[in-house]
Amino acid sequence: MTMNEILVWRAEKFQKLICEKDLAAILFIFPNRDGFDLYFTGEAAKTVAPYDHALQSMDSCVFIKKGGKPTIIHASYLTAPGEMDPLLTHMAPGSAPIDAPYQWYLNQKAELYIDALSGENKRLGLVNPDDLRDELYEHIVKYAPGVEFVDVTKEAHILKAEKCKGDLEIEKEAVRKLDQLFYGINAFLHPGKLERDLMNDILAAGEELGRFSNIYADWVNVDITSAEDGGNAAEMPVLFPGKMIHMGERVNISIIAALEHAYAAGCGRCYTLGAASEEAKKYWDLAVKAADAAAEVIKPGATIKEAVAAAVEKVYLPNGLDYKASNWIYGLGLNFTMAEFPMAVPMWEDMPLKEGMFLCIAPKIEICGKDPYCCMDTYVVTKDGCERLTKTGREIFELFNTKY
Repeated sequence: MTMNEILVWRAEKFQKLICEKDLAAILFIFPNRDGFDLYFTGEAAKTVAPYDHALQSMDSCVFIKKGGKPTIIHASYLTAPGEMDPLLTHMAPGSAPIDAPYQWYLNQKAELYIDALSGENKRLGLVNPDDLRDELYEHIVKYAPGVEFVDVTKEAHILKAEKCKGDLEIEKEAVRKLDQLFYGINAFLHPGKLERDLMNDILAAGEELGRFSNIYADWVNVDITSAEDGGNAAEMPVLFPGKMIHMGERVNISIIAALEHAYAAGCGRCYTLGAASEEAKKYWDLAVKAADAAAEVIKPGATIKEAVAAAVEKVYLPNGLDYKASNWIYGLGLNFTMAEFPMAVPMWEDMPLKEGMFLCIAPKIEICGKDPYCCMDTYVVTKDGCERLTKTGREIFELFNTKY
């Protein structure tokens, strides 16, 4: 599938939602936060103003009217000379091609709402209604009197989490690039290196693969901890400039990055400089088993809550480990929003999983006073279960373990 075909498929899903909820249109508030702007354009660069993260403002929105294309508006509120009402002024570069399955609005007043809500149907769906600015609310109700606001946030996130065959093709390429990055980590992980410098080497290597750059710094999350194997826990994430890494230490590296077309992928592995201790081998093995126990339960119709329960029952409890609730199983998203629903939090942990969803599975084995062990991988929910997409080996990587 081409990106345009993927975008048409997405737009059609939301048109069905509009009909099912009997709406005249849907308005997405703060779409950058949830990745809905990229979701409807497929063009990461066009949804970010160069050198200016002010676009991640509540004034940005996406608007879809019944039977129409998604309309992308990145704007700030300005009042034109002689005008009483604010003008939504376009801030993002470029414009959509004529045949694109979405459109840009350079600037507008109320035509958008008047056109969509001029008939008998005054129901306007809202995504993220809590972020609706007073100015925009007043703008809508003034020019579309009688409008009825309907919260469709949950329904929108469920639709966004469902992926198609074309999405999977792109996600596999993003995962391939992340695997490639991990394959090369041993080239610059060595004794005498500061955690900061290791971080910079990872970012530099990733920049050659995809989206790791200063402008897109929010597109990558790298966690590095190092401590004596079996020793006290270090700070996470790394504090500038971090500590110096020595022989005999265990180094944990976890990366979640928006790579190919800004599709996010996650991977986390454990390294030791020298031979790993028996304790490290034991707990790393439990981290892998916990991930596998959760993955075995995941399939269409199952929930994250069930997957967590399986890992707790099969791994945590029999080994006397404490389970601490956290979002270690969650959906992988787009753009700045590298995590999306479903997530292991109230309201969403019972959400039935569907075929095609991308998940990050990363259970932590936490031992008091020591660095946690975490095997992180990217999965896709399949027809009968789930498939691990990351191919990086899951053993402890023992670097400089020379035996004579």
